[in-house]
Amino acid sequence: MNRVKGQVLSFKFLLASCILQLATSTVFAAAEGGHEGGSDLIWRVINFAVLVGIIYFLLAKKLKNFLQERRESIKKALEEAKAAKQEAEKKYREYDAKVALLDKKVLEIANELKAEGIAERDRLVADAQRAAEKIKEQARITIEQEIKKAKENIKAELAGIAVIMAEEILRKEIKPDDQERLIKEYLDKMRLH
Repeated sequence: MNRVKGQVLSFKFLLASCILQLATSTVFAAAEGGHEGGSDLIWRVINFAVLVGIIYFLLAKKLKNFLQERRESIKKALEEAKAAKQEAEKKYREYDAKVALLDKKVLEIANELKAEGIAERDRLVADAQRAAEKIKEQARITIEQEIKKAKENIKAELAGIAVIMAEEILRKEIKPDDQERLIKEYLDKMRLH
């Protein structure tokens, strides 16, 4: 705005200096020419003033319009720049808020993944403990069954050995007469039943 006013003042100063220079040069020219055409000088000054007035009238309107248009375009450019700046600041605040929101989301996702990882680890540990307990229980049952089998095998072997030893003892101690008597007793028992 100040720049436009400065241009208008400099134009007016330039115009005034041109008028002053023309006026002084006309006056000096008339003074040198003698006294004979005093009215001629007046007509020259009037012509000059009319010419300057016409030039001023023609150029002042165009210059005023040019300066007004220039002022309006500068004003419009400043308003557009101000609006663009406000829009840019608004976008900056929006993007800043979005970045902050993204940072928050990333932190939330990281925390969720960490919690899921901990939960998965705990689940795997619990599954492993259950599997270990199951294996221990199966091993205990297998050991008990093997011990039971071993006891039965030992009992069977002992019974077999006892039978063999009893047979040997009986063979040594039972005589043919005892044998007949035992057979007779056995047969008697069988008849009774």
